[in-house]
Amino acid sequence: MLAIKVSNLVKVFKIKRNKKIVALRGITFSLPKGHILGYLGPNGAGKTTTIRILTGFLEPDDGYAELLGYDISREFERVKHLINIMSTERTYLIENMTIERNLRLFGRLYGFRGLELKRRIRELLEFFDLKEHKDKRIYELSRGLRVRSSLCRALINYPEVLFLDEPTSGIDVICAEQIRSYIRKISREGTTIFLATHNMYEAQRLSDYLAFLDRGRIIAYGRTEEILEKFSPLEKVVRIKCDKPRELAKHLLSEGYEVEEKGGEVRVRLRRGQELNPLLVEIASTARIDFISVVEPSLEEVFKHLYGRGGGHEGEELGR
Repeated sequence: MLAIKVSNLVKVFKIKRNKKIVALRGITFSLPKGHILGYLGPNGAGKTTTIRILTGFLEPDDGYAELLGYDISREFERVKHLINIMSTERTYLIENMTIERNLRLFGRLYGFRGLELKRRIRELLEFFDLKEHKDKRIYELSRGLRVRSSLCRALINYPEVLFLDEPTSGIDVICAEQIRSYIRKISREGTTIFLATHNMYEAQRLSDYLAFLDRGRIIAYGRTEEILEKFSPLEKVVRIKCDKPRELAKHLLSEGYEVEEKGGEVRVRLRRGQELNPLLVEIASTARIDFISVVEPSLEEVFKHLYGRGGGHEGEELGR
């Protein structure tokens, strides 16, 4: 079953009498239940607009969208209690209330009462390691704790679909990795996650599916491994430490490889069609190897490739 189904969705904002901005230009994608979609694109691409439509804050001007089989334009009241949203830009938490009181308030808004609500709050505080902070007011929290508290609030109603809008934006590296760990745990428990981010490392580590958005259009969509295979300009990066790095780099350059030598390490960027085994033979015949590693293509390379070409793959979609 599909958790999210979007077809030819259009959104236009009228900013002046004779001026408008087309935020979404007929986007189409889907996401099966229980998976994570990385929704990627530069600032202003339309990521937040998509989320606002799918979570009922905006009406589309054209097209069709379903959540869990419900048409969001006609049946949103039937699905709104099955979804939730979290953003680092807007926590939806009440600043002068404690974490626990916020959770109690939002739990009641979703119809939870008594022991059921207490049990759910306890589960969430334990899940996000917030028990020792539960009596702190929101304005007293660090940014990392605010993000965790916001995730707690977004999970209070056992959502089947969770929308995350830049969940690690503006927090330090350690806190960001903690948040990613929580996201993985949430996904393993069966929640479908729509992850809007411009962090390629995050998207590659977490996402089962990827959709790239550029100026309101989907320019690439598919499973993460398919996107990497199809759109990465590189096959692999080979890192070598050896006894004669300069000689090795010079030799490999003469053989037609793209080579960089820096700090005693040689890096070879294999392009599509360049095989690894012939390269290894050349390396072994030229220098004594102390260390060698092969780095697979990264989503960052795909991002540069797609957007560096101005979104040259508009509308292209891979298998689902």
